[in-house]
Amino acid sequence: MSLRRVHRTWETLAKSDPLWAIASRPDKKGNLWEPEEFFRTGEEQVRALFEELDGRGHGPRRGRALDFGCGVGRLTQALAGRFDRVDGVDVSTRMVELARGHNRHGERCRYHASAAESLPFEAGCFDFVLSLITLQHMPATLASGYIREFVRVLAPGGIARFQMTAEPVERDGASSAIRRLVKSILPRSALGWIRSWRAGLAAERGYEMHGIARTSMERLIGDAGGELLLTDADRLAGSEWTSFSYTVRKP
Repeated sequence: MSLRRVHRTWETLAKSDPLWAIASRPDKKGNLWEPEEFFRTGEEQVRALFEELDGRGHGPRRGRALDFGCGVGRLTQALAGRFDRVDGVDVSTRMVELARGHNRHGERCRYHASAAESLPFEAGCFDFVLSLITLQHMPATLASGYIREFVRVLAPGGIARFQMTAEPVERDGASSAIRRLVKSILPRSALGWIRSWRAGLAAERGYEMHGIARTSMERLIGDAGGELLLTDADRLAGSEWTSFSYTVRKP
């Protein structure tokens, strides 16, 4: 049920305001993104990422790359200038159709629509896997399964870089004290309802937000067969959530 809900959400967003759904700058809401400017943000982000990975000694081989949650190809197109071949995969068929229309790299860049809990690729076929601001919009159990899939499709020595929210930011003051009191009094069933309601607030903005705690994520990576190289705090989820970028190697 959760994957079908994710699929419905992103099909709806793809029909209404697809570029803003991916890069949600307030001044661009209402189909105000110019495609050239939009794709330039992807190029800038990927350039900075590779400067960081190369500088820290974790730059991947430049054979084949995967962009998970590719949307209309903002990051995929940037990756295509650095790899022999790039595949983008997204749960939304409409997003993938738009991505194909924006493709400037021919057969070197291919897009796939997939609403399945496993990736439509054979094991060990990618040198690099990238996923930013995607896993945070799906339930933790679903995101965990995809992280295992990232490791599965990596070739030995391949690198995955993905971002995931951890937990909502607890603000100082009375509201935090009230939340702690509620947690100490209410049964677990009620706490689950509150967490669902909090996710529902994000859904009013067009999408849900979910998280996996850093310690749980690091354990998950090891259980999946990956070697955790880097854990870096980031601001990709804005100010309301703590967020981390994980760099993983497949031994």
